[in-house]
Amino acid sequence: MACVACVVGALAGLGQVDEKVEKQTRGAPLNGWRGVAAYLGRNQSTVKRWAATRDLPVHRPHGGEARKGVPVYAFPDELDAWIRGHPDELLETATEPAKESSGAWPVEAAVSNRRPPNRRRLTFGLAAMGLAASGAGLVAWRYADGGGTAQIADEARALHVEAAYLWQKRTPESLQQAADLLKRALEIEPAFAAAHADRAIVYNLMVEYGVTGVDEGYELSRMSAERAILLDPSNARAHSVLGDILFFWNRDYEGGARLLERAAKFDPRDATARHWFASVLMAQGHYGEAAVEIAAARELEPLSRSIVVSQAMIELGRASPEVARQLLGQLVRNEPGYRSPYRFLAFAELALGNYPEYLAALTQRFLLTDDPAGLDVAEAGQRGWRSGGFEQMVEAMISAARANPVTQKDPYFVAHWHALAGAWADAADHLARTPTRRFAYYGIDPAFADARQDADFREKIIAAGLPAIW
Repeated sequence: MACVACVVGALAGLGQVDEKVEKQTRGAPLNGWRGVAAYLGRNQSTVKRWAATRDLPVHRPHGGEARKGVPVYAFPDELDAWIRGHPDELLETATEPAKESSGAWPVEAAVSNRRPPNRRRLTFGLAAMGLAASGAGLVAWRYADGGGTAQIADEARALHVEAAYLWQKRTPESLQQAADLLKRALEIEPAFAAAHADRAIVYNLMVEYGVTGVDEGYELSRMSAERAILLDPSNARAHSVLGDILFFWNRDYEGGARLLERAAKFDPRDATARHWFASVLMAQGHYGEAAVEIAAARELEPLSRSIVVSQAMIELGRASPEVARQLLGQLVRNEPGYRSPYRFLAFAELALGNYPEYLAALTQRFLLTDDPAGLDVAEAGQRGWRSGGFEQMVEAMISAARANPVTQKDPYFVAHWHALAGAWADAADHLARTPTRRFAYYGIDPAFADARQDADFREKIIAAGLPAIW
């Protein structure tokens, strides 16, 4: 039961959707007490009591407030807002039977005490009108023994599977294609919780891969994850996304880590949940625990190249650059056009003192990301290395970075080069201005090895609200 309060509290804590988005997502009105009760998963007497004593937002036509028998109506978005503010009412009645809304929409009453309220299992909009027809067929939701199964149209399932293949590739192009496919799937089946959860993942990754802006992408990701949880309160991937956003965007490190840990426990067989939990453990400097989670994720999804990259990152945090180099080297040999490994291959080569290889990995990274300013820095480093070794390499790179920091597509690297040059205060300032998850890379980056031991640097990191990874 406490878990339900955690879920509702987490959703409320992440903030409300702005007015513009609320207007866009406001659904058709739910007509009559039966429609409202079916939407909330409660019987009509409970819903009437909530309207009378708990300000449940139920309306009557203008002029009909004082007349009996006048049909009532309610809006889904207003009910959603009320639910977020009244978790106790939901908990108190979580086991009561919900009557059938119509013959076409059976909602069985066998709901376990362990399960959060079974509201919003009906297709959005269709339940309001008592209809079940769509071009792709019917969606019927069943409940038994605290678990649920759903019949989803084959076309929507096929689109979802194809989208999953594409977003796992993690390229700007594949993420956009996956978003388009999921949009089509949800047009067919608006109550497809797994598709909403994957859409939340796609929007989240779009921020990381520069497809969309930070604020816009994370907000869309949050909204999709919340929608998935409203449909399926135990969806592990949706909880993972909310935890990831809470950790890396809102920078609530404890709250985000708790949500991700809970997500991994919801479904220990979900590789994405285990993977993202491992990433947050790594971002806190808990490398041993992260290694356990990432190993479990890789066993569940051995073909995932992003899991291999994260495994290498964790090995860097564990001071095993040779292992990281081996993992990443195999990956880039198999897929030389995959850009993600080159950043961490550069870190591994730097840790091992292989400076030409470090510069080569950087160059390939910036070529694949179409970053001219980054290429300028890497080329300056190559000239410096050839003319005077490591010291000249570092001096040339920091000079080039300071000459053109604004055009960097990846602001983390500006912090990286300042740290390499020993300008730790400037490095900390640039970390604080890194808007995505990359600000936590300083914990595994050998350029920050000495900085992490410096009291002034630590003080600036804490003052900036960044995770303390010493």
